[in-house]
Amino acid sequence: MTGADQAAGNGPSETELIREEIRQTRAELGETVEALAAKADVKARAEQAVTDATARAGHAVSDAAHRAGDVAAEVKNRVAGAASGTAGEVRHAMDTTAREVARAGHAAARRPVPWALVAAGALAAVLLIVLGRRRR
Repeated sequence: MTGADQAAGNGPSETELIREEIRQTRAELGETVEALAAKADVKARAEQAVTDATARAGHAVSDAAHRAGDVAAEVKNRVAGAASGTAGEVRHAMDTTAREVARAGHAAARRPVPWALVAAGALAAVLLIVLGRRRR
């Protein structure tokens, strides 16, 4: 843009362009500062981690309770059905049920994640308490 165009009012002046660039830079800087402040807020991040871990642990416990209830109902039904049969049928039903219960126990043992989450939540809680006491 030439000086004649600027003088005739055909476009923004160089000063206006610089001011607009400054406004945009300030807005971007403000967003960057907010992002850094959020990352630096260790207490809030730790509290969120505890909340998340507690929720996951609660869901895992609930799922395990439902699975145990389902297995217990199945055992009850099999035992009731086997009681009307012969002793061999009862033994077979008990063996099958014992294998299924053992399989369910092994499956639960292979998934130690809920306990790890509970431990992580407890550790985060202890850290929050210790950090809170140091600030006083």
